[in-house]
Amino acid sequence: MFTLFSTQTVAQDAAMLDVPSNQPIKVLEYLSDMDAIGTVLRARYLAPTLTGSDDIDAVLDDMAVLCESDAISIRETMDPAPTRIIVSLSSEPVDFGASVSDVTQYFEAYRVEDGRCIWELF
Repeated sequence: MFTLFSTQTVAQDAAMLDVPSNQPIKVLEYLSDMDAIGTVLRARYLAPTLTGSDDIDAVLDDMAVLCESDAISIRETMDPAPTRIIVSLSSEPVDFGASVSDVTQYFEAYRVEDGRCIWELF
């Protein structure tokens, strides 16, 4: 069962984040919720150059870097600290949980182990 219990929306003028592909990425929002396993941090990012025909390896590399360089630091401010982080990239802002056919979205899940993001099959 999904229960949203907090949201942190980032200002429209948020700084661009550095990723290996050099694509422009900004934080859209951070959400936290509880599921059957525990607390989850959902780090949602806006990546307007995504097209759906992206180099998936580059997208995965960017998502791993976002988890390690941004989401993990947000996780450290939370109590209780989430045991999992879900990173999402979206070509346009989309309401959480919505599927919009002309908007490209990617999702990856990571467990947190020894302060690091460990990729899990999503």
